[in-house]
Amino acid sequence: MSWEERHPTRGIDGALRHSDGSPDIAAYVRIARREREAAIISAVQDAAGNVRAMSSAIWRVLGRPGRIRSNAPLRS
Repeated sequence: MSWEERHPTRGIDGALRHSDGSPDIAAYVRIARREREAAIISAVQDAAGNVRAMSSAIWRVLGRPGRIRSNAPLRS
């Protein structure tokens, strides 16, 4: 495999092609895998952020453990 075959060039229409003009399928596979990995990482980070926000909201509502929260007036 020559250097040109291992390192594709962009054709006039913007497609990744080998030096003989044939499309470089392996380059498209690499691009698709990289984009899929980026999408998965983004989705996991978004989900983790949502879980953190939800747990924070729950703790704000519940307050600290052992603390009693009541709207009843204090007795004198």
